[in-house]
Amino acid sequence: MSWEEFTSYEDCQCGNGKIEKITRMDDWNRIEFFEIILCEECKEKDRKQREYEQSKKIKFDQQEECVLNYFKENYLEKWLEYFSKMKSKKEIWINLHNAKIEICSLSSFYDRLRYSHNTAENHLKTLVIFGNIPKIIELLKISDNVLNDMLQEPLQYYEEMNRKAYNEAYRTYRHR
Repeated sequence: MSWEEFTSYEDCQCGNGKIEKITRMDDWNRIEFFEIILCEECKEKDRKQREYEQSKKIKFDQQEECVLNYFKENYLEKWLEYFSKMKSKKEIWINLHNAKIEICSLSSFYDRLRYSHNTAENHLKTLVIFGNIPKIIELLKISDNVLNDMLQEPLQYYEEMNRKAYNEAYRTYRHR
């Protein structure tokens, strides 16, 4: 198996140097992209930007943990109780699916419970993740200013990272 490599150059942001862009593709149409900043000024700016983004990620991880701990301490029982009144797994799935907390099909939901030897309660606990917290708040009609305040900043970061991931995936797909 071999890789074909294509190299192009474009001006860097400051205009004093170049950025080398390398695209590699193999026989199976897998694609890799690399950028090498050849300008020292832009390279230093990029390094600082990466450090800044890393510090934001560390802060987000800490905030995420605080939000999840707070939610579990104060609302996990309410979350489980909400579904305990439901008569079937299908009814649980319908509520989860309508709230966009569970996006799989009903048969996949059944499979998850069956093959993992998981109870519905244990599965519900696994759905308490940061990305689902706003949906769970809406579903349970929780009105908690402390939780809302805790969510503000990390939720913005979370949405920003999702947007970046989507844009990167689109950029990668577009180059196929």
